Amino acid sequence: MAGNNKRTVHPRFLIFCASVFILLIAVVLLVVAVKYGSSMCSTGTRCGGTPDALAIGSTVIDTGENEPENPSGSTDVNRTDATVIPDPPALSESQDYPVAAAEEAKPANFGFTYEIRKNNRDDTYTENPNENALSFGNAKSYTNLKGITTFAGNHYRTGFSYGTATVTMQTMEQVWSYAIGSANGFAGANWTGQPLVVTWEQPTLSHLGVKQEYRDRESLNEVILCGADGNIYFLELETGARTRENIPINAPLFGTPTLDPSGAPMLYIGKGTKEEDNKSATYAVNLISNTFETIVSGKDHTARRSDWAAFDSSPLMIDDMLIWPGESGVLYLVRMNTKYDAQSGSLSTEQGDRIKYRYNGTGYSSTTFAGKRSYGFESSVAAFRNNLYLTDNGGRLQCVNLNSLKLQFVCDVGGDSDATPVLEEDGNAGTVYVYTCSQCDTQEESLPNGYGYCYVRKFNALTGEKIWEQRQICITIGGAKGGSKATPHIGHGTIGDLLICAFYGLAVDTTDADGNVNYTYGGKIVAYDRQTGAVRWEIKQTGNADYVSSPLVVYNARGDAYLIACDRDGCIKLYDAVRPGDNALFALDLGERIDATPVAFGNYVVVATTGTREQTRLFCLKLS
Repeated sequence: MAGNNKRTVHPRFLIFCASVFILLIAVVLLVVAVKYGSSMCSTGTRCGGTPDALAIGSTVIDTGENEPENPSGSTDVNRTDATVIPDPPALSESQDYPVAAAEEAKPANFGFTYEIRKNNRDDTYTENPNENALSFGNAKSYTNLKGITTFAGNHYRTGFSYGTATVTMQTMEQVWSYAIGSANGFAGANWTGQPLVVTWEQPTLSHLGVKQEYRDRESLNEVILCGADGNIYFLELETGARTRENIPINAPLFGTPTLDPSGAPMLYIGKGTKEEDNKSATYAVNLISNTFETIVSGKDHTARRSDWAAFDSSPLMIDDMLIWPGESGVLYLVRMNTKYDAQSGSLSTEQGDRIKYRYNGTGYSSTTFAGKRSYGFESSVAAFRNNLYLTDNGGRLQCVNLNSLKLQFVCDVGGDSDATPVLEEDGNAGTVYVYTCSQCDTQEESLPNGYGYCYVRKFNALTGEKIWEQRQICITIGGAKGGSKATPHIGHGTIGDLLICAFYGLAVDTTDADGNVNYTYGGKIVAYDRQTGAVRWEIKQTGNADYVSSPLVVYNARGDAYLIACDRDGCIKLYDAVRPGDNALFALDLGERIDATPVAFGNYVVVATTGTREQTRLFCLKLS
């Protein structure tokens, strides 16, 4: 009989199986780590230099005014627990909202006067000699085009992203990169350097100066970047393929271009530097013929500032009227008389009168001089209805009537202001607010030697009344300048009560192993409560990893907010914008400093680096 035989398992076989199982687990973990961690920048590497930290104290001299309300360091990957905060209701489209200067904002308080000139004549006017009846709608109505077509997307300057993103893994991967040239010591994209992303559709696409393969499509998502080397670059968003040849302007281009919001394929960009004779220029680029013409050229004798004339500002357009502030301190209005037939592809412009607004104020100097205020607009103009809002190098915010060009009020923003003002409608309060950020390059008497203050301020945009202010301490040793060049972000969705600002050249507090608090050069991203100005959270980095790039926030369909921060150490980081925590969700080293501002188009993020080396590139990343 054969019934009593039993099979036994040898111990060596059990050990072998266990070893294989452990090895398989290790391989799986390794694959996951490589896939989602290979591009991550670890603490202590070039990307960021030092660990991120949710700051508990943020000033060299602790006044208690900047304490974060929520110092929690945790980041919950399950975003559904964050409350979506509704935007304030919009103001009525049918109601007028007149401007009436508060006592504190009357131009006479600042010694301000203004005058208007036409073309190159010496005749002066107290109001626009050409009749206009222009008025902007809400931010969503700015353009007929799909995409991001000017700096910060619209006339409220609140749109660095277009559409929503689907974010599940909370990572970014590189889709493509493209080398940007160099010329005269400039390379890549300077500040502000924001690319445009626009969707061209038929019938316009069939006439564009793109390669034939793109003309035959139903639509094309085109990236447009104005390089510091003087070239305008054009690439397909999804692939990075060149859609057309570069257009060589042969002048350094630092700012962000503007597309005609009507849909006519015209592009406007200004020169970023001056020539030896102080000449500068603005250009109108025909995107059908890929040719350009000059709008403003040469040293304008209207300008009160005699030592600088450039155009970093990104203009606005409304009903064919180009609105363009210059660094010489002159605001230009030019009707372009654009004629465009989308069916035939016929496109032309015939420039009208150049209407010029210039101003004067107490303490201003015609040349850059320490201790004096400088004329000039490096920030871009914002607009509400028929009111323009401009911050200048002299530290003033001006509200100017778009149609009459009368100066309506003036506010002190605390220092040289390159950051573009941003606007927020509040139907509950029946008004609109404007937020400003400043820089500092002067010693503050109340601080130790080598330090000064920069400011974030909120004003009533219909009266100029200051609602609140916050300040950061900047390092000013050796004439260094610090503060904010970045345009702030007005939050929505889960950060619908926040204003997010980015800073460079700050005195950042760090604690050593012995518990001693030290202060060193660095930067911060700070979230302020829009109602009270209280600090809700801070991200801080030391060394070169500070911020002149504007903060980019992307939202999913629900309204969950993700912050994308680019620093001058070359790192781009992804954060939970509600609770940034101690570390970024994801970080990627782009290999070169980033001064330019990124944009998002759905899940795509596009940004260019800054520098003088061959690896200066335009990058397209994809959120996942």
